[in-house]
Amino acid sequence: MSLFGPNVKKLEQRRDADGLVKCLENKDPAVRKDAVEALSRLKDKATVGPLMAALADPGRDVRSSVLSALEAIDSDWRKHRSADLVAEEIVSELKSVDPAHRFAAATALEEFPVQKALPMLIDLLQHDSEEEIRSKSARALGELGDKRAVESLINALRNDKSAEARLNSAVALGKIRDRRAIPLLFNLVNRNVAPWDEALMVGIRALGEIGAVGELINLINEDMPGVERRAREELRRITGKEFEEPAAWSDWWKKTEASFQTPPKTGAWAQHPIVFGSPRKICERVFIDYGLSTLNAARLVAAAIESISKGPQLEQSLEAGLAVAGLSEPLGVLIERLAGWERTSAIMELGMVEKKLYREVKGQSR
Repeated sequence: MSLFGPNVKKLEQRRDADGLVKCLENKDPAVRKDAVEALSRLKDKATVGPLMAALADPGRDVRSSVLSALEAIDSDWRKHRSADLVAEEIVSELKSVDPAHRFAAATALEEFPVQKALPMLIDLLQHDSEEEIRSKSARALGELGDKRAVESLINALRNDKSAEARLNSAVALGKIRDRRAIPLLFNLVNRNVAPWDEALMVGIRALGEIGAVGELINLINEDMPGVERRAREELRRITGKEFEEPAAWSDWWKKTEASFQTPPKTGAWAQHPIVFGSPRKICERVFIDYGLSTLNAARLVAAAIESISKGPQLEQSLEAGLAVAGLSEPLGVLIERLAGWERTSAIMELGMVEKKLYREVKGQSR
């Protein structure tokens, strides 16, 4: 133990997996995160069980690190012998009076679907006062894939006051692939909006996953260019076909509808990811996905501005610095996700994000 708590670095050097597991219960989220990362490097399969339990850690950065650690240690971690016991613990947290614990449990169940959680996730979606928890519950229900959740998800998509909860309900309906959702999803996207409108992108993908080919063909409308672009992209993805004229699509569909089979669930949402939201929201998601500190987040945004402004070929010194900080991959992801945005608009909003982050860095250093 150091003066201020456990010395994670020394525990790792001694390959003290038990000591690092104890650190997962430390009150300091920074200690817990460091311990998770150390366990990831040790790659001891005996630590999979405790790490699975840490999927429901109340710290967002800790949870992100846990998932990466589990994948690094054992790609089949969901089948681990302790899975049932850990599942019971996570599901019980859905009843917690602490919103942070309910949110963490719903987040864990998105990565580790548990059938027993179904009624509680539906209840949280319908009644929880916290919009973040309703939103996460919707995503967890989508991963669970149980059609008993469809009516509740349709109701949330139609009536929830939170835009995030509505969007995640649409995502879930697309993953469950129940045709009862088609009319509402069609209404969600049948409006003249920009091609990167978040509801449009999610709704179109959900229709594609359900196999609503006829509805997607009906959205090919030159009066709504943003909708038409996304509908054509989705039709190409799920059918492998491409026709210029709507009439050609309709003729093909009349001949094919009876025998058409929706493509199998092969992780379309991951393999063909949807990026939605403003540049600021896109940045925030990348920060969370990679567990970035405020300083590294600021560095990442500065590099993104440089890349968008001057082209993808960064100065050698900047590229080397990003590599050392582990920011090369996050930068590539961020630039890809910003591709739908007009260049000047993206740079302006990124500039505001960068200033805010550096103000926070200065505040932390005082």
